[in-house]
Amino acid sequence: MESPIKIAEIDHVVFRCRDQRKLLELHTRLMGLVEERRIDQIGLIQLRAGRRMIHLVPGDVPSVVEFDGSSGSSHSYAASSVASSFETSARNARLSSDR
Repeated sequence: MESPIKIAEIDHVVFRCRDQRKLLELHTRLMGLVEERRIDQIGLIQLRAGRRMIHLVPGDVPSVVEFDGSSGSSHSYAASSVASSFETSARNARLSSDR
């Protein structure tokens, strides 16, 4: 079965980590990534990985809010962009008409 969504590229990856300092050291010293910025209020460290970003957040940061308003999971994830907004709109219209 062909997927109705085509991923064009990965935008960023988020790692929730027990020891943020160790993961930061791994990515900067061993992998050569560069720290782009920090947002201390939420414990976010952003690392530049070519054209993409890697986000390191402490494992104890409150979960994200899901689309339906419920509390999100505490898992790591990757955010991606789809092929085009026109294609996405057409797919969304088709999917909602199938309901």
